[in-house]
Amino acid sequence: MQEDINIAYGITTLEQHNEQILKPLEVSNKTILLGNKNERVQSPFEPSKPSIRDTNIRWLVLVLGTLTNFGSFFCYDNPQPLQKYIEEIFQIQTATANLLYSLAILPNVIVPFFGGALIDSIGVRATMFITSLLVLIGQTTVTLGAAMPSFNVMILGRIIFGFGYATLENALLIMLSKWFLRKNMSFAWGFARCGLRTSSALNSVLCPKFYAMKEELYFPFLMGTLLTLISFICVFGVIYLDKKADAETNNSTQANLFEKVLLKDFASLPKMFFFLMIISILGYMSFLGFTINVNSFLVQRFGFETESAGELITIIYLVAGFLSPLMGSIIDIVGKRVVFIFIAVFLALISMFFFIVLADATTLNPNYHVIFGFIGLGLFYSMFSTTIFPSIPLILKPQNVGTALGIMTCLAAIALALYTELIGFIHDQTLLVHSGYFWTQIIHFGVFVVIAIIVIFAYFEDIRGNNGILNKRRKTIEIEKQGLVA
Repeated sequence: MQEDINIAYGITTLEQHNEQILKPLEVSNKTILLGNKNERVQSPFEPSKPSIRDTNIRWLVLVLGTLTNFGSFFCYDNPQPLQKYIEEIFQIQTATANLLYSLAILPNVIVPFFGGALIDSIGVRATMFITSLLVLIGQTTVTLGAAMPSFNVMILGRIIFGFGYATLENALLIMLSKWFLRKNMSFAWGFARCGLRTSSALNSVLCPKFYAMKEELYFPFLMGTLLTLISFICVFGVIYLDKKADAETNNSTQANLFEKVLLKDFASLPKMFFFLMIISILGYMSFLGFTINVNSFLVQRFGFETESAGELITIIYLVAGFLSPLMGSIIDIVGKRVVFIFIAVFLALISMFFFIVLADATTLNPNYHVIFGFIGLGLFYSMFSTTIFPSIPLILKPQNVGTALGIMTCLAAIALALYTELIGFIHDQTLLVHSGYFWTQIIHFGVFVVIAIIVIFAYFEDIRGNNGILNKRRKTIEIEKQGLVA
């Protein structure tokens, strides 16, 4: 789900993102001056001598780098397919069970203010080590809590896990930029995103099967712990190769891709940014608020067993994962970003309405028509994530991008944490109506109706206040920029 708050704020056109978000670089004799520091280092764009970063070794780094986050993305969604068992074992309601999500999300409120500073201070390699270790410790604590069993210990573990998870993906982005910034950056990040979404999908399929093997709650979490251990081991491989590459080029310093979060700059941002921010926060809030409880939703309302429900949920992630690179390319070629946002929101709106009117079912005859709704949500996710985030650098000055994204991340984390608790509370209070999943769906549907209205206003604001830049093709934007420079 931080994939989904970070992967949920995913980037497909990272060459454009890096160009906008990197601090202004003063280039001279193949050296650059970074930020306010007086230290001059070699430009990441123009190495003075060959590096292993230009060899096939970088593909090994890409695979190992993806694996460093594979375990954390698998474990982040652990509670979703196990929600039924967690509620039964601890005798708690959905609102309480959702604390395993909301408290893991809350570190995202704090991390944007110090995560970038941490990477800048101690380096990306040390940051990957520390955050991966936090993920491992946190997941181990969750496993112990499930074995005891103690819900409070599980909560403690999820909080520790959240602090590592929130920064680990940022560290991966910076590490990949060191190896792919000059070439294939979009492919590298697209490959990583696809791998991490596959991890989330595997969680939905495997965790119910792991539980069925032992019928013990700790066992699925233990399997997740083993995955985080493998990810932790992969970190050492990335660190070794990156340290070797830096030693070859005498370049131990790397530009931080994230600006410091400056609250004083927030009020001066253009109106169009606030439209996109509200659309983004509400869209991910409703989508992720739905997916958090979707396993229980399928079991209680549509008659699926927990294992088969987990397999169906993968449809959302697989559709989104494999279509995201394609959608990013199409949007770059065609433009019309606000139109694509509206199409994505409309697909989600139709999917949520479909779930409202779909007939309930029993275990004797599960309602497989839910597949159509999941395909719609997968299309929404692929289109929404590849449009919203890359639009931000197009409407902001480069020096404001870091502040804007940092504030967006904080507000999104707060909104999602509160929304998951609200949905859980409404579910628990309306159990007699479609097993508690009627009014929750009405709320999800209502949120997307509000988003659709806001998108319409955003479309006209883009034309009026931004010269329609979000509707222009990428090549057109680049040509106009070159004309201004000339």
